[in-house]
Amino acid sequence: MLGVKGPLPTMPIASFTDIGLPDGHGFPRLAYHHPTRSIVAQTRPLDSRLPSSRLSVRRVNEPRYTPIGQFSAEISTSSFVLCRTLPLLYFVTSRWTEKRDGVVGGDWESLQSFALDTRQSAVVASQGQLVVPDGYRSAWLLDLLAMSDDGQIIFGTVGFQRAEGSVLGLITVGTTVAAAAEPVQRFGSPLSIPSPDGRFVAGSYLANPETVETQGPEYDLFIRAQRTGKERILTRFNRGAHVLWSPDSRHVAVTFWASSSDSHVVVYSPDSPGDREIGTHFGVDLAALPEVRGNDHVYFETLFWPRHDAPRVRVWGHGNRDPKGFAKCFEVSLSATSSRSVRCPQRWYGN
Repeated sequence: MLGVKGPLPTMPIASFTDIGLPDGHGFPRLAYHHPTRSIVAQTRPLDSRLPSSRLSVRRVNEPRYTPIGQFSAEISTSSFVLCRTLPLLYFVTSRWTEKRDGVVGGDWESLQSFALDTRQSAVVASQGQLVVPDGYRSAWLLDLLAMSDDGQIIFGTVGFQRAEGSVLGLITVGTTVAAAAEPVQRFGSPLSIPSPDGRFVAGSYLANPETVETQGPEYDLFIRAQRTGKERILTRFNRGAHVLWSPDSRHVAVTFWASSSDSHVVVYSPDSPGDREIGTHFGVDLAALPEVRGNDHVYFETLFWPRHDAPRVRVWGHGNRDPKGFAKCFEVSLSATSSRSVRCPQRWYGN
């Protein structure tokens, strides 16, 4: 039996500041860029109400990290992406504030580029430079998912604001100087949106970046607690979705566009596991509608939350029973199995 007499030898443990990372930070997220042999670290404060995330970079033969940009405590680097072939890094910044009631909220501020070889950064796009689709008031950039090998296109997620609530979409952003003034948006799958009280984020990650070009995108839907960073994976989906939080932030309704012929609504809670589908657990009377039973294209969609516990839902579609289409709207109580018929807004298709 082998043993060692006396105290065991110890190695000095380097602190974050010893290696150039921000003082008082932790929870590092690391990424490696093979062409430049660079390590990128994203860190956030251990004890702060504001996210204040920071990016730092070093090459594998360098002893210390160098900060990427100099920002005030209100600015946080919320997301970043690396180019697989070129010395390019892009990241999103957001500005956070704490209100008098203690609620912390943030707005996106800019999309920036960083050259890993020259260590130079530049603003690519900022507020007011995203083209908002018809019917929406504003847009904000949230997460970056991937970049084309030529560095010309970034794939990410964007939030859209309309009068009835917020939805999110898949975005492609041109990174050339000519395209920077008006990044191109393609509305598609929703991926991330904060709760009204700022405590949670409901969103998703691209689950298959390696096969997305050949098999199409798949997304893992999650709920994240902003204070702790803890995430819970809810489900995986591969088409579009529409995310709407209840006004009290106790529930989030997700409309999944499952195929070209159907969609369904699932309600989740950030404080408890499980999911409940409208038409199966809530509003079970909707599944028995003649229009639902008699048509082969039927869509359930959440429109908005007029009350904390009752989303407004639209059921619409077409088929053999209604070749010219139908649309009905209901207020679905989360505390009852039945629903209440209401008038559909005139601006939606089918009315």
